[in-house]
Amino acid sequence: MAAPNEASPSPKLHTRLRLWEFADRYVFEPVDGLADLFLSVSRTNGSMNLVEELPLRGSSANPSVRIVFGVMGVLRLAVGSYCLVITDRDCVGSYMGHAVFKVTGLKALPCHTTSSAEQKKTEKEFSELLDAAERSIGLYFSYETNLTLTLQRLYDLGDKFKALPLWRQVRGSMPFLWEQIVDLTYKPSFDVIRVEEAACVLERHFHDLQKKYGSVVAIDLVNSHGAEGRLYKRYEQSIEPILSEDIRFVHFDFHKICGHIHFERLSQLYDQIEDYLKKHKYFLLNEEGKKTEEQTGTVRTNCIDCLDRTNVTQSMVGRKILESQLQRLGVLGANDTISNYPAFDADYKVLWANHGDAISTQYSGTPALKGDFVRYGKRTTQGILNDLWNALARYYLNNFADGTKQDAMDLLQGHYVSSVSRDVTVPGKPGALEVGILAGPLTDTSLTYDIAIIISSTLH
Repeated sequence: MAAPNEASPSPKLHTRLRLWEFADRYVFEPVDGLADLFLSVSRTNGSMNLVEELPLRGSSANPSVRIVFGVMGVLRLAVGSYCLVITDRDCVGSYMGHAVFKVTGLKALPCHTTSSAEQKKTEKEFSELLDAAERSIGLYFSYETNLTLTLQRLYDLGDKFKALPLWRQVRGSMPFLWEQIVDLTYKPSFDVIRVEEAACVLERHFHDLQKKYGSVVAIDLVNSHGAEGRLYKRYEQSIEPILSEDIRFVHFDFHKICGHIHFERLSQLYDQIEDYLKKHKYFLLNEEGKKTEEQTGTVRTNCIDCLDRTNVTQSMVGRKILESQLQRLGVLGANDTISNYPAFDADYKVLWANHGDAISTQYSGTPALKGDFVRYGKRTTQGILNDLWNALARYYLNNFADGTKQDAMDLLQGHYVSSVSRDVTVPGKPGALEVGILAGPLTDTSLTYDIAIIISSTLH
């Protein structure tokens, strides 16, 4: 029942656990096969250990029993410790033949001896946050494979999978310290903070990207002027000292060049990065399972919230990569395009539009703006009206609901600070999630994208 790690990306984890709630401990018993060990969690302090048998049961020790589907870990707060478990799940699909599940039920099990007023308040707060987390899109996990690793990384680690071409791109906020304080205005102002640290913060971020992906071309889609322009200038100035053959920076004023309807002008951006994409290729295995190509660089895209402009742009880049992969496999001719196959073209657009809507809904509470272009290849009157409605909904959610959702995500990732203890100094790291996930790698909707080719009959 060891937690998964990078050196062993596909451990065989138990899919169902019987939770025994004894007076002094919680015991998790695998029920999907024979097991020699059981996980025991102390109800006093949250400590964990493996035991060879269940505690004795009798008239004086009659524990309640329930089925759970995974242990996320133990969260340690100033007011006490809590064991987070997955109480419900839905199978939503598969990834390379491995079942993928969505978390639909969570519970925090208290691990402390007393029940003070502060702890009761915290537990009520937890219940509300877990309810919010359950309603969020994107809490996925697998018992059989690590969803947080690329196929290229899994190959390097020796994992087995189908020989499909793969290419990865990433999105992320401007990589220096800046803030946008919610103040009930429609577009709160931007402020760069700790300006003197901007270059250092940015350099660390890009060196981290290089370790993971190799070379990086950074595409900045924000406006050249106004409040966004100030962020663009800071980005440009901060990245200039580290620009090289391995780190490129491309600024593309999306709103100025494309406006609200001329998204076909993104071809101007592609012309600037085409050589980079061809140089750094994509991951590909031959029929014998030997690596014949390797992706040696990635595209990092940002706008302000990295949703709408970013999604349209990444859809375009992903389409170009997909076409080159299909041409390499001989599915498309040398000068052929996906657009020549209407059914497949429609499937690609819907897939990417749904993907963008999922990320946007998780982050902003609404589907992505400009989604009609991604979904249909053109702007529509209904799409523009939907954008207006979604923009108004985002304004409300951003000002009145996002705080709770952020706390829910922080809780699941071990970064949560309880409101009853935010001014309390405690040793260690308050809010740390101490134990790796025992149900399989859990991830929110990832902001990195693998484009794996699955040839459909609709292409022909």
